Amino acid sequence: MNPIRLWRVFTRRRGDDAILQEEIEDHLQSLAREYREAGFSPEDAYSAARRRFGNLTKVHEDCRENFLFGAIETVFRDARYGIRGLRKTPMFVLVAALSLGLGIGVNLLVYSLFQTVFLGTPTAAKPDRLVRLRLDQNSHTAYPILAALQRADTALTITGYRDVQVNWRDGDRTIETFAQVVTPNFFDVVGGHASLGRLFGNQGVSVLKPARVVVISYQFWQRRLASATDVLSRTLTINGLPYSVTGVLPKGYRSIIGFNFVPDFYLPVTTELFPNLLDKRDSLDLAMIARLSEGQSREQARASLVAAASHIGAEFAPDNPRFGKAWEIQGIRDIDQVRSKQGNVLILFSILLVALVGLVIFIACANVAGLLLVRGVTRSREIAIRLAIGAGRWHIVRQLLTEGIVLAALGCVSGILIWRTAAIFFENVELPIPVPLVFQISTNSRMLLCAFALGAVCTVLSSLGPALQAAKSRFLPALKSEQSNLGNRHLTLRNILVVSQISICFVLLISAILFFRTINRAKEVKTGFDVNHTITVRLREPKASFRVRDGLERLASIPGVRFASAADRIPLTFTSMATVVHLEGKLESAQFEVRQSNVTPGYFRTMGIPLLRGKDFRPSETGTVIVNQLFAERHFPDGNAIGHRIVYGVAPHTWTFEIKAIVANTKYFSLAEDPQEIIYLPLSDEQDTLYLFASMAAPANTTADSIRKKLRDWAPTALIEVHTLRDNLYVTLLPIQIGCTLLTIVGGIGLCLALVGFYSVLSYAVARKTKEIGIRIALGAPQSSVLQLVLSYSLSLLAWGIAVGAVASLGLAKPLQAILGTNSSYSLWAFSVSVVILLGVCFATALLPAYRAVHIDPLRAIQYE
Repeated sequence: MNPIRLWRVFTRRRGDDAILQEEIEDHLQSLAREYREAGFSPEDAYSAARRRFGNLTKVHEDCRENFLFGAIETVFRDARYGIRGLRKTPMFVLVAALSLGLGIGVNLLVYSLFQTVFLGTPTAAKPDRLVRLRLDQNSHTAYPILAALQRADTALTITGYRDVQVNWRDGDRTIETFAQVVTPNFFDVVGGHASLGRLFGNQGVSVLKPARVVVISYQFWQRRLASATDVLSRTLTINGLPYSVTGVLPKGYRSIIGFNFVPDFYLPVTTELFPNLLDKRDSLDLAMIARLSEGQSREQARASLVAAASHIGAEFAPDNPRFGKAWEIQGIRDIDQVRSKQGNVLILFSILLVALVGLVIFIACANVAGLLLVRGVTRSREIAIRLAIGAGRWHIVRQLLTEGIVLAALGCVSGILIWRTAAIFFENVELPIPVPLVFQISTNSRMLLCAFALGAVCTVLSSLGPALQAAKSRFLPALKSEQSNLGNRHLTLRNILVVSQISICFVLLISAILFFRTINRAKEVKTGFDVNHTITVRLREPKASFRVRDGLERLASIPGVRFASAADRIPLTFTSMATVVHLEGKLESAQFEVRQSNVTPGYFRTMGIPLLRGKDFRPSETGTVIVNQLFAERHFPDGNAIGHRIVYGVAPHTWTFEIKAIVANTKYFSLAEDPQEIIYLPLSDEQDTLYLFASMAAPANTTADSIRKKLRDWAPTALIEVHTLRDNLYVTLLPIQIGCTLLTIVGGIGLCLALVGFYSVLSYAVARKTKEIGIRIALGAPQSSVLQLVLSYSLSLLAWGIAVGAVASLGLAKPLQAILGTNSSYSLWAFSVSVVILLGVCFATALLPAYRAVHIDPLRAIQYE
């Protein structure tokens, strides 16, 4: 309908009411005239006309409902009446709005986190036209291959990038941060703009030209540079070289890497950064991104890539025998990149968390529904009177649903406020992890639509049942205030709602307790290392090379250091190096994958790893390898692998090593991993990143400063990180700790909401049984029997809730085992602890209603109704 006509109709309502009133009066005068002509006096004639015409107000209302917007006006009238009624019970409105607000806010927060982590799309121009290219199942390729594909006729515009760690010199401090090294045409292909300055392009930068320019992220500019206005005139020292800042990316810029990973720097890839960039043809240097041309499908793009690979294959096949045999094109969304087992576990946890917080909103709705049921019973006399004077039951349901809509609207507003407050916290929090993650949670139409949808769900779940039950009130019992005794009815809607709340809380408690138990178990897991007396040192200085023996001499000279050694990685820090080997004398098709570490002599003694058989490496030794016990037991019948030989690598790049020793099994990647086959190779003496290990005579907690000072004299501009090995273990627990924190918050909110509903039902039950309890006390019943009456009722609700929750928790057993690696014994332990917690908090909640029941005055109770 035309909006102008709609406005005119609403503004003419008062005039239409006056016309309707005149028409009714004309009908009355016409009837009165007939009675006067029949001989009635004027007063009697008008009275007879009124009786014959009927109730003027009802006629007036019936006529108004036939108007065009009568239904809309009725809704507004019901809303006004409902708001007036709710204003008389502010505490009820506050509890209901906060209950729904917490449920809606928590759901919005978890959904927005899931959306920003897994459903996000990088900031780009027409992102649906961007794709990732994978060659031979590899996400990265050598720069010469990328450059050849850029020159080929594929109708694709291809660019590349690589995320690396760099050293930023801030005054006298060296800080390690992340940078995205990109080909010069990166921003031309991806698109975008700078909030300050400009982005470098293909015209001003080339791979061969050492262009020292950098684009910084908004977060780096804000946090590290304090939003300096002269940022475009600054020079940043990165990896020991000066770089001019050309631009600042806008706030909320999502990198092409995804998963909220926000690099601080964007640097052009040049031969100055990577001297062998143009020479290495079999390396995996750069990930490839391509923009499809207009009208080009992914199938057409793949066909053109295969054709291009066949033309340039002769140039690269000798270095890469599998070149061009398998091309894959995938989207650039975060969810498209999840392929690893760890990524699947993360998605499984996120889905589980979304499902669990969905239960929280059901608890909130059940809580409000219970409150509305109690309120409906207290209004039974009002409802009976309305029914008696002619109101239909549908009118009663409509009125109560309107009040539910008002409560849901208040819940939506409070939920959005809670969500935005929590979102601001998550956007500004800095997680204690080495990877720069920024949760970019935006208030968009999708989230507002989700909030309104949750509000509609809350209206139906919390208001429909109480409205239908209240509309079933019987006239005479309600008018006489004769209300049924709830204590003897075990399957009332109120009891069902409370049982549902308790069962959901039971599921949330079990999930949170299992996460807590996993953290405690992980701290007690035998890693195979001496975590109490070992210190780890990490030195990094790009474009420099450390002599391992010099670093070990410096470290060994520090007082308190018993043994010192070095390796190419720190175990249990989510870093891994895998390779393929096969036993000498067997076909190459019999290859299997193993984990690899390169170590110096004395590494096993420093780390506390038992040497089971054989001898340790000697200085400058080559051609030998040490394996762990699992490797020896799997591939040799008697477990004695010493003297046997293994072939390392894939033809034509293979090396043969002789096994000279067997060491005990240790953890490699994370605490929760299954046992891994590990081989140890000698570490070369030249390293750009040096990992040192020191075994201390006393517990390793007081020598970090002395180690850092000693090594600073040796490498004054290098990044130096000193930690205990136990501190590194806590980093591996961070994902589980975050999940445990989230589940604890969700479980705590759900438990609080359930306790409010539990308390309201018990208080209402005691109030309903006031007369019965008073009679019992007047007849001499002891206080213990009254206390038993209330507590038995509460315990029956609790028992039913635990039983239903135990059955429901069985469905979570397999997902939780996949995430945490728990077994049935720990589930039984979590079950027992959850039961104890629920018994304790529910018993404490029931004490106040029980106290009121015990202290009821018999005289007042007998006159209660």
